[in-house]
Amino acid sequence: MPFASVNGQQVYFEDTGGDGPVVVFSHSNLMNRDMWVPQVEALRGDFRCVTWDERLHGRTKDDGGLYTYWDSADDLLGLLDHLGAGQATLAGHSQGGFLSLRAALRARTGQGPGPDRHRRGGLAAGDAGPDERHAGPLP
Repeated sequence: MPFASVNGQQVYFEDTGGDGPVVVFSHSNLMNRDMWVPQVEALRGDFRCVTWDERLHGRTKDDGGLYTYWDSADDLLGLLDHLGAGQATLAGHSQGGFLSLRAALRARTGQGPGPDRHRRGGLAAGDAGPDERHAGPLP
């Protein structure tokens, strides 16, 4: 099974491979990578599609630690590093949108593992408003 060691986590992922532009799909709370099967099937011929199980979901190992959406964003960027992917389009639903937005911010501000890694994004039922618990400058 494909696992990536990212930020001290064992993150489960699936990758269609290929030479097309990379699209990373991040699922909503209480779901897993399987929620994206129809989209991956529709896009796999033209795009390299990556789905993954976020912390506490699916096959990703649970280390019992606390984490934030910023940590999940770093997991996503670390997964891209593991896969050797440069820029990527980030697609996220609900919780997946929250962390995808944060990953895009990290990638654009150079606070993540490389500047300008975000190509574009799509959020469904995501929230772009301020996170009250983390108001202020990016951590």
